Amino acid sequence: YKDGWLHRDVSDGNVLLLPEPEIRKPLTRFECTKNLTKCVGVISDGDQAIRWRELDRKLEKRRSGTLPFISMRLLNAWNKNQPVLHTFADDLESFFWLND
Repeated sequence: YKDGWLHRDVSDGNVLLLPEPEIRKPLTRFECTKNLTKCVGVISDGDQAIRWRELDRKLEKRRSGTLPFISMRLLNAWNKNQPVLHTFADDLESFFWLND
């Protein structure tokens, strides 16, 4: 998100944990990551990802995501056949469902 992207398909198949943590060069362009050097996993499969800063902010009927990990807000909108804008909060909720 801080780099301008929404993944839109955070799920157990797209968050890959490394067998052993690896030391990596920190991302220094963000204050919150400049001291992080231990990498424990990666996010893959960005085919549904979009640059949120370039969104036209139109509500969408098109769905993206893996059903068990989609936010309740998106599921409720889709259940009512209402268009909805996928936000960073929806991606964050998907990470929550990974821990279940």
